[in-house]
Amino acid sequence: MQFMRPAFLSAVGLTFSLVTGFLSPKALRADDDDRKERRQEAVERLRERQEDQRERRQEQREEARERWEDWLEDRDDDDRRSWRFRGHHGSRFGHNDWRYVVPHERNHAGAYFSIGKSHFYTPAPVVALPRTGVTPNAPPPNVINIGQPIELQFGGFQRHEDLGGRLVFAANALCLEMSYNYRDNPGFALAYRSAYDLLQAARFIHAKEHQGDRQAVQARVDDVDRLYHRLRNQARYWTQTGNARVGDGGLGSKLANLEAIIHQICWVVGVEPHNGSESQGDLIDPNQDAPPPLPVPAAAGR
Repeated sequence: MQFMRPAFLSAVGLTFSLVTGFLSPKALRADDDDRKERRQEAVERLRERQEDQRERRQEQREEARERWEDWLEDRDDDDRRSWRFRGHHGSRFGHNDWRYVVPHERNHAGAYFSIGKSHFYTPAPVVALPRTGVTPNAPPPNVINIGQPIELQFGGFQRHEDLGGRLVFAANALCLEMSYNYRDNPGFALAYRSAYDLLQAARFIHAKEHQGDRQAVQARVDDVDRLYHRLRNQARYWTQTGNARVGDGGLGSKLANLEAIIHQICWVVGVEPHNGSESQGDLIDPNQDAPPPLPVPAAAGR
């Protein structure tokens, strides 16, 4: 036993030295620095992942924008703004000086068009011409001879019931097109709400036309015009995700047709149409006090 005591005491001393070494301030500081370094590395990895995600989202947005522009070019064979301006341009109907053309349809006979600041209706069945066979600087073949059109007076309420019926039909077709073929696009719910509000306003207008309430018609037509320009901006870069066929044309064609109808009905009921390409929204006085923030729900504030 006496020979074992020195060895036993040496082992105890070594153990004590190791324990005190691990618990020394120097060792603790080294361990703390190591933890900080690991946390910093984790933060950097998180930032890198977030940056990668932002870059991927940006790339996806750019790809969506490119697909939208390519789709417009393929469908309308025109520049990327064709759905706004060329869809109702007279060049599609054989009359290059026409604007805001509302063509003949199965349920609505005759057509509407504008030349400068003058607006006209013709009972002739004006329809879009096929693109094949059209040569530059020459009238396309089979152009309908419209004879003497009827000029529409600003605020004259001429044929406003026919335009109101066309407005309801076009707004409903647009909602169907969006629901079946564009539901997966970002911001769909908000844009579809605008489209459906426009449809409800069109139905209201058509009902008030039958009742002879011209003042109500004028007020709602102005609302429809504003709703249209809001919707057009919301759906600007959408891409088609469905393959359902809803009548003739796609989203661009239906938006252009709806814009032409709104432009014509604004004129006949005495409402100045808004210039969508130059619209800046409501004019806000920058000197007014900013509104207070909305209340935050209790669950969101935790």
